Amino acid sequence: MAAADEIEISATDVKTAVQEIVPYLLEGLTIDGSKPKDIYFYGWFGLGASTVLRAIAEHPPPSLLERFNKIIHIDCSRWKSRRELQRAIAYELKLTQQVAADFDRQDEEDDFSGIDQGSRAEIGTIATVIFMSLVSYRCLVIFHNGSDGMVDLLSCGIPQLELVGTKVLWTSSSSGKISQEKLRPGLFLYGNSGANVNAALVEEARETVLYTRKLGLGVTLEIATYCWLYYFSLSRQGAGDIIYFDWATHASSYWVCDGIVGCGKSNDQAWEFANALQKHMRVEECTHVTLFYYFFKQNISTKHWVCRTLSYFREVPSGTTSLFFSPPHGSGYVSFPSKRFHEADQLRVLKLCRCTFSFSSPPFHCCHNLRFLGLDQCMDEQEQQLGAEEDQTGARAMETFQRLWVLDVSHTDWELEFPIETEEAMVATDIREVHVNKGRIWRKNLAWRQLPNLCKLRVVDPTSSWVTGGQDEFMDMVKIELLDLSKNITIQVLPNLSGATNLKTLVLDGCVGLEHVGPQGLPPSLESFCLDSGLGEDDENKAKISSIRLAGCARLADFRLHGSLPNLEELDLSHTSVKMLDLKDKAAVKSLQKVFLVGCEQLRSISWPYTERHPVRLLCIDTRATGEVSRKPSSSCDSSMVCKGKGGKEYCHAFVAVTDMRFLQSIEFLWWWWDWRTPKVKANLCWSSTSKGDGKNCHKKKMHGHIPAGSLLPRSLTYYDISTEHQITSHIDGSSNATTLFQPVGTHMEIGEGVNDVPNTVSKRGSGAICYVMDRPATDTRRYQDGRPVAVDCEKDWWDKLEWDGMESGHHPSLFKPRHSKYYRK
Repeated sequence: MAAADEIEISATDVKTAVQEIVPYLLEGLTIDGSKPKDIYFYGWFGLGASTVLRAIAEHPPPSLLERFNKIIHIDCSRWKSRRELQRAIAYELKLTQQVAADFDRQDEEDDFSGIDQGSRAEIGTIATVIFMSLVSYRCLVIFHNGSDGMVDLLSCGIPQLELVGTKVLWTSSSSGKISQEKLRPGLFLYGNSGANVNAALVEEARETVLYTRKLGLGVTLEIATYCWLYYFSLSRQGAGDIIYFDWATHASSYWVCDGIVGCGKSNDQAWEFANALQKHMRVEECTHVTLFYYFFKQNISTKHWVCRTLSYFREVPSGTTSLFFSPPHGSGYVSFPSKRFHEADQLRVLKLCRCTFSFSSPPFHCCHNLRFLGLDQCMDEQEQQLGAEEDQTGARAMETFQRLWVLDVSHTDWELEFPIETEEAMVATDIREVHVNKGRIWRKNLAWRQLPNLCKLRVVDPTSSWVTGGQDEFMDMVKIELLDLSKNITIQVLPNLSGATNLKTLVLDGCVGLEHVGPQGLPPSLESFCLDSGLGEDDENKAKISSIRLAGCARLADFRLHGSLPNLEELDLSHTSVKMLDLKDKAAVKSLQKVFLVGCEQLRSISWPYTERHPVRLLCIDTRATGEVSRKPSSSCDSSMVCKGKGGKEYCHAFVAVTDMRFLQSIEFLWWWWDWRTPKVKANLCWSSTSKGDGKNCHKKKMHGHIPAGSLLPRSLTYYDISTEHQITSHIDGSSNATTLFQPVGTHMEIGEGVNDVPNTVSKRGSGAICYVMDRPATDTRRYQDGRPVAVDCEKDWWDKLEWDGMESGHHPSLFKPRHSKYYRK
C-alpha cells in the first residue's frame, strides 16, 4: 500500500492552521489528482494537532458548513476498544437511548464469553443504525485516534466516501505513534518546521488541561505547559539513552518534587494532580527525535533543569532545581566530593548514575530542599583518612533520607543506619515512595512501619534477603497503596498486610520461593493482584507456591496469574469482585485441583486452558447475592476426600449455583474433558437468583404464608445430586467401595426465579452448552434402565415455549419431569 502524500503547511499557530487545512477538506487532491477521503494532521513536531482538530469541530468555518451538513467530532484519544469508539459515535449522534439496550446486551454477552474489554469489537446492528442515520448526509468526521494503529470507521457505521462523500480528518494522540508508512493513501499534513516549539507545547498543554478539568481537577495551563517543557528539555539534554529517566514511573514525582505541581508542597492534592497529568500525557511514548532536535536548535530548555552526560562534573550551577548526571557509556565512575553541591541550595531533584561518593556522609547533605533522590549504579567512596569533620556514623545520610519524598535506588547498596525500632520509632514521616531495584537501603531487616506515610513501595530483586513473617513490618501503614515485591526469591511467607488498610495493588512477580498467599494477613481493600513466576514449563527453578487464598478481599477485581506454577493446587477467590477470571495460562494452572468462587456476585466467566484434560477435581461456584453452595468442604482434608475415591481414583466434583445459564460456557470442561456417562463427574448445578443457608428444610419454610397470585416460584433452593456426608463417612470407615462412592441420588435440574430469558440472550456457544447439560442426564443409559426422568423446576409458560428435537435425539419432554409452581396463574 502506497504511503500518504506529504504536504507541509506554513501555519505556525492554531488559527492559521485551521485556515490552511479547510481547503484540503473541501477540494483536497493527492499528487495523482484523486480526492483523498482521509487527511491526517501531524501538528508541529507531533504537538498541537488535537487542538487544531478541536477548533475545526467546535468552530467550523462557514465554507465547511456549506459543504458538509453533518460534522461528527469523535475524541477517542484515551483509547479503550473499537466497541467504545462505536459507543462514542452513537453518543455524538444522540443515538444513545436508541442503541443502549444493544450495547448492554452485547457487553453482557461478552462478559459471559470471557472477552476482555480491549478486544471487544463493533456491533453490527448498531453499525446499521449509525449508517442509516448518516447515509443521507455529507459527513465530515473529525477523529482523535488513541490506538496504536489504523481504525476502520466503516465497521462502526460511518458511510464510505464513495457513497455519500464522507471525509475524515484525524490525528493520533501520541507523538510519532503511527508512522506515515502505516497510513492509508491520502494526505499527510504537518506544521511549518520553523514554528515556535513553545507555542506548540502550549497548544498541547491546552488539551491536557481540558482532560484534567473533566476529572474535576483545577490544573492550570501554566502547570501543564511546564510539565511538557520539563520532559522535553531534559530528554533532549540526556538524548542517546545515556540516562534512564524512567518517565513511566517517576514523571509525576519529578513534577511535584521540583515544585512545578504543588508549589513545592507535598500534599494529596498535588500528587493527585500530577498523577492525572502523567496518565493523560503519557510522556514515555513521546520519543520523536526531530522534536528534540528543534529544542536544541532553538535553545528553549530552562536553565534550572540540568542534565549532564560528561566524564567529569565541576559543580552544580546556582539556581538548579533538577539535576541528572551520568558519565558517557564506556567511561569510568565519576567521583563526587562535597564541594560540588555548595551552591545547590535550591536543588530539589537529583539523580546520579555511576558515581562514587561517601555513603555515610553524602555530598548532597547540604541540599536541604532535596526531595527526590535517584542513585543508579553508585558506589561507596572509601576514604583513606576521614577528616575530623567527616561523619562516620551515617547520621548525615539519615538526615538526607528524612528530607526526601521519593527515593529511587537501582543497582546500588546504600546501607542506611536505621535506629533500633521501638514502639515510638518514626524514622521518616515525609517520604511517600521508595523504589529499590537490585539494591538495598537497609543493613539489617527494616520494619517499613517506621515510614508511616509511605504510599508506594517497590522492592524488586534486592541484593539482601528479606526475612518476613517474624514481625509485622506493615502494621498501621494505612496510606500504602502499592506494594511490589517482585523477584524476592527468598521470601517464603508473605508479610502480614492486614494493617495496610488502604493497599490496592499487590505484585508478586518472580517470588518463586513463596509457599502460599493468604488466607490471613490480607486487607479487604486489595483491588489488584498479580503473580507471574517468569518461568517456563521446563525451567529447573520451580515455583513453590501451593495455594492462593484471597477470599474476603471484597474489592479485588483484577487478578492475573502467569508463568509456570507446577505446585499450585488451590485457588480461592470467594467473596471478591472478580468479573472475568483468566486461567488460560496452561503452565500456571496445570496442577490446579481446587477452585473456590463462592459469593462472587460479579463473576461472569472463567477462561480455562485449551487442553484435552484439566486437573480440577473440586469446583465450588456460587454467584448468588446471599447464597452459599450446598456443601463447600470446610477444610482441605474434606476437599481431598471429596475429590478421590478408594484406590486413589480421581473424580471431578462440581458445585455450581449461578443466576444466569450463560455461565455454563465457563464450565464446558466438565463434559468435554470428563465423560459424564461414567461416575467420574458429580455435578450439582443450580441456576437461581438467591439461596440462604444450605438448602435444608428451606422449601417447607418458604411455602408458608401468603404468596401473591401470579408470582413466580419461591426463591430457588440448593438441591443435592450427591450425599456428601455419606461419601465422607464411608470413605473414612471403609464401609463402602469405590463403586458406591458418589452415587447420584437423582439428577436434578433447576430453573428458578432470576434466570435470564435464555432463548433471546444466549450466544450460540452458550446455547450449545445449555443443551448439552440438559441432554446428558436424559441420554444417560442408567436413566433409561430405571425409568427415572430428570426433574426440572420451571414456570409453565416458560416450559410450554421450549422446542424439542425428538426421542431419536434423546431430547423429548417425556424424558423430563417438569414441576410447576402451584401458585402459577395463566
